[in-house]
Amino acid sequence: MGSHRPPPRLDGDTRRRHRARGRAALLRQLGRGKDRLLELAHADPLRKALVLYLSTNHELDVETVDMLAELADTLAEEGIEARLAAPHAAELELLRRRGLIQRVKIAPTLAAAVGDR
Repeated sequence: MGSHRPPPRLDGDTRRRHRARGRAALLRQLGRGKDRLLELAHADPLRKALVLYLSTNHELDVETVDMLAELADTLAEEGIEARLAAPHAAELELLRRRGLIQRVKIAPTLAAAVGDR
């Protein structure tokens, strides 16, 4: 049997490049997903809120938060409330700095976001 080697440690520059690629991928998904989220929001004429679960995301950046703000504004114009569930502390601080906290409901858990009517 061969020995198992641990993966190589990444230097700071390599880690930053990996994080940047992850953020870019999230931004692309959100950009493509924005239309899909609007489509889902409109699928039920009785829908009053759209919840985005952020617990699995650890890398929100300014561009992504700005895109979330655009989505929230579009939904608000249509009478649908945007809610963000379970953001991590760093993301919560970025949401606060970008002014999104005043425009969307933030809930500590998915259950709280869904249950808040």
